[in-house]
Amino acid sequence: MKQVTQRLVNRLKAPATGNEIVYDGQVSGFGVRITAAGVIAFVLDYRFAGLKRRITIGRSPEWSADAARDEAIELRKLIRNGEDPLETRKEQREGLISEHTVADLAERYMQEHVIAHNSKDQQRNNRSMLDKDILPKLGSRRLSTITLSDIDRLHNWVNSARHEGKKKTPYRANRVHSLARSMFNKAIVWGWYEGRNPARAAKKDGTDGVIRFLENPREAGKLNYQRSNSRP
Repeated sequence: MKQVTQRLVNRLKAPATGNEIVYDGQVSGFGVRITAAGVIAFVLDYRFAGLKRRITIGRSPEWSADAARDEAIELRKLIRNGEDPLETRKEQREGLISEHTVADLAERYMQEHVIAHNSKDQQRNNRSMLDKDILPKLGSRRLSTITLSDIDRLHNWVNSARHEGKKKTPYRANRVHSLARSMFNKAIVWGWYEGRNPARAAKKDGTDGVIRFLENPREAGKLNYQRSNSRP
């Protein structure tokens, strides 16, 4: 019984025209397809509501044969439970296309929060941080894709001043973080973001959030004093 293994995938020869599929003998409908252009992808053929369907699991080498087989087995479970994986993927893509971006959130935040409640100086400062820091890095990203790691990288990037080639800017980095945190708090209230705020501040022990930068020598001295007095 033929099995789709990585060794088989590595030995595939591209057909002169069209494409060819080698099916696995153990997982029903699971196979590996190679096109005349040499593109290799793992697929799963199945029936749903009486219709023949085919879903592409992923391309090689991004997907290994073992990983693709595991995914095919999981997809088969979904099918048995009455879910059409191809339709689900389509809905996910359509949902992602219609989902708001960080740029969308920034504009609503400016109009409904900053302009409505803040002074002209605060409005200019927020606009500057959006245009120079947040939007260049995250503006095109869909809100659901933003994670704590993304905000932490943004925070460090602003502090490093790589965007201006000057000395470190911890004060601005902390203000950018505060702005991002406030924006995502609003996104949660408006129903634009689900889950915990990805720009949340770290706990007192420095975990589970963005750690604020020390902004002046006094803070550093205070921190060292607190650390020395906390030792057993």
